[in-house]
Amino acid sequence: MRIHILTPGFTTPNGRAFLFPLITHRRALADAGIEVRLFGGDSPELTDCDRLLVDRKFHEPLWPTAEREILDGFARWAEKTPTIFVDTSDSAGWLHVKLLPIVHAYAKAQLLHDRTAYLAPHYGYRAFADFYHRSFGVADTEPACSDPVPEPVLLDKLRVSWNSGLADYSEFGPHRMALYGRLPWSALLRFPNPRSAPDAKRPNTVSCRFGANYARASVAAQRVMIREHMADRMSVDKVSRRRYFAELRRSQVVVSPFGWGEITLKDFEVFLTGGLLFKP
Repeated sequence: MRIHILTPGFTTPNGRAFLFPLITHRRALADAGIEVRLFGGDSPELTDCDRLLVDRKFHEPLWPTAEREILDGFARWAEKTPTIFVDTSDSAGWLHVKLLPIVHAYAKAQLLHDRTAYLAPHYGYRAFADFYHRSFGVADTEPACSDPVPEPVLLDKLRVSWNSGLADYSEFGPHRMALYGRLPWSALLRFPNPRSAPDAKRPNTVSCRFGANYARASVAAQRVMIREHMADRMSVDKVSRRRYFAELRRSQVVVSPFGWGEITLKDFEVFLTGGLLFKP
């Protein structure tokens, strides 16, 4: 099976996590009869494959001004080969619903358990942002809602893909992955091993460090509330990455609220350092 992937490459954390296992396990995939080839742009060869995967990040900055051209491009590809849109965005909400009638499948790193929720719009493009808007009256400076899926039958095209966890979130992992984007040397990509046992001595009971500066108040609401609740109990300010990882290794419980998405990179940093992950 030949799989072609249209992608801008290692340009964003989620984009790196999408490509990381495909590159790291390329030899194993080849042994299984799966040939993976990456494309940085459209070409006559792009659709000469058994499956075409299109990374959301490839078109991300172009949607506001070139939506019609993007949709026409997907329609052209889908006529030639089974085409799968890989939504590498942070949140379980916010689908590019206009692609659903065109593509053969819509793969997303995280999906709402109740798929029918996509039939309704969500304030702030996210189910949790919608919750804070409706329950606490949190309003964004520039209000916006996600587009609802127009027909229930289109929900059948939704698939769960691997999420941002399949990458290197060790202390220096993000630096190595960013470097790979400039210098594609395979030795830079490797899955990390846990650096601290869960039963190691952990004198710090709770770690609760994270930013809360988001363009959307509805997205930031959970973080703001937690920081306000915890600020008089412990330091909640961000620190250097070295100091941050040292604190993770000493902590029994690490609080990791939602960010732009429900899954955050901190979740995987906690797994590697052995603490108990606490998601609100």
